[in-house]
Amino acid sequence: MQSLSATRDSYERVERDLREQIAGGRLAVGVRILSERRLCARYGLSRAEVRAVMEGLVRAGLVTRDARRGTFVADSDAVHHLMRVAPRTVLFGYNPSWDTGQQVGQLISEELYHAFETAALADGRDVIVQIGGAFRKKLAAGAGELKKHVCGIVLGGADIDSLARQAALTGLPFVVLHSPTLSQDVNLVSADWVSGGRMAARHLLANGYRRLTFVAPVFSGEPAVQDGFLLRRLGVQRALEEANVVGPLPSCYPVALPGIVVGEEGRAALREHFRTIPPPFGVCSGADIVVPAVYDVLRELGLAVPRDVGVVGYDGQPLAEHLAPPLSTIHIDLDRMGALAWQRLRQLIEGTGPAFPLRQLIPVRLIERDSSRGPASRARS
Repeated sequence: MQSLSATRDSYERVERDLREQIAGGRLAVGVRILSERRLCARYGLSRAEVRAVMEGLVRAGLVTRDARRGTFVADSDAVHHLMRVAPRTVLFGYNPSWDTGQQVGQLISEELYHAFETAALADGRDVIVQIGGAFRKKLAAGAGELKKHVCGIVLGGADIDSLARQAALTGLPFVVLHSPTLSQDVNLVSADWVSGGRMAARHLLANGYRRLTFVAPVFSGEPAVQDGFLLRRLGVQRALEEANVVGPLPSCYPVALPGIVVGEEGRAALREHFRTIPPPFGVCSGADIVVPAVYDVLRELGLAVPRDVGVVGYDGQPLAEHLAPPLSTIHIDLDRMGALAWQRLRQLIEGTGPAFPLRQLIPVRLIERDSSRGPASRARS
């Protein structure tokens, strides 16, 4: 038998949950609330306890009861006031790698943020941003503190699985944005990382580069290569298998220093790596940011792009078209991604759309420039 304290806690939990659903619009004016029997099953309460909750909501003017039709959200001043004072702010949290927050990581998160913010503001919501440690502290503050101020969370960046577990503990709806996770229990909106790697590799193979290698940065201070780069590499490997190119995929992970610079240690690794591959060969880069160093090392070795080596980057960064030669790259539609993330989060906040987790992978596209115009490409032209 439950103690009086436990019964009171259960009562308050159910009443708070129903109030939050009414305030957030998930239970709109005129909507029928679940029957007492179904509320008992959902919350694990007795019929008498559920009835007491409903009577409290009736006294507060939030619901009306009809003996034959059931219980409905009231069209009352109390309901409209509750909806006005309910949090309408969304938390956009980004957890960058320690040295990517300043430049490229920040650039990507800003583009995603602006797309997300534009969609959210159009729906009458406000958005606050937390980066790095401030965001992690906000999540660690717990559900009580967060629910006073925000109605949903979108999160991205490094260590995403740990952040997603923390977000789940808040009880707030959340969406993971542009961050690789193998978890099937979260709502995800991201680029199709694997298909981008596959697309880059197929392009280089079609242009006559029959030997391929994969290059991506490992950020100084991180324990391993980021999962996003490993997924891009997986796409390259699949393209090679489809083309019946046997053998392991040679890979190199130069260390990137603060400011996204590949220093001498990383360049030495590239130098040693490229010496082992006879030209012509193709480089699938996991990120545009390492390509300036790739170009420099290839020139030192007397290899010309694209005559001896074809190169395709990834991310579609502005620097790609200003390199010499201009860099072919995999473009990610960050605007569409940000808008879709808000669309899904809004569904979760309002209780519309699929109740199960959705994984939405956004198609990427190849932007072809001079860096990958290999022998086959030149022959066709």
